[in-house]
Amino acid sequence: MAFDGVPLLQLHGLDVPALLDDAAFAGLWRRERSRLLSLATRMTGSAADAEEVVQEAFLQAWRARARFAGQSKASTWLYRITANAA
Repeated sequence: MAFDGVPLLQLHGLDVPALLDDAAFAGLWRRERSRLLSLATRMTGSAADAEEVVQEAFLQAWRARARFAGQSKASTWLYRITANAA
């Protein structure tokens, strides 16, 4: 079973994306990077700044991945983190 293309695991009886798995997180990054770069470029007006924003967003997501509750798509979660980082 998968959630937004991310494998699920059981946590406290609930299915939660296995973002703790390095490969799953890397796959999410590969799928979402260009969309997040587009968002960050629109928000910052600069491709170079957008690269930094997306790097920071993924670092924040990596640090917070254990707290991702799965109440939204993982891609939506990353989109919001990126928007906040911009």
